[in-house]
Amino acid sequence: MDVIGFWNDGFWPFLRGLSSLGPQATFVVAFAAWRTYRQKAAADKRDQGWKRVEWAIGLAMTSGRARHGL
Repeated sequence: MDVIGFWNDGFWPFLRGLSSLGPQATFVVAFAAWRTYRQKAAADKRDQGWKRVEWAIGLAMTSGRARHGL
C-alpha cells in the first residue's frame, strides 16, 4: 500500500467530510446539556418538596410548648 496515496486519497478527504459535522455535533452536545439541566432541576424540585413535607410533619408532631422553645 502506498502511504502517500493513503493520505491523499483516503484520510484527508475523510477529515474534510468529518469537519462538516461540527455544527451537528455542537447541537447534540447542547441538547444533552439542556436535558441534563432539566433533569437536575426536576430532581432538585422533588427533593425540596420532600424536605418541606418532612419539616411540616415534624412541626405537626411536636407540642406547642416544644415548638416555641418553652
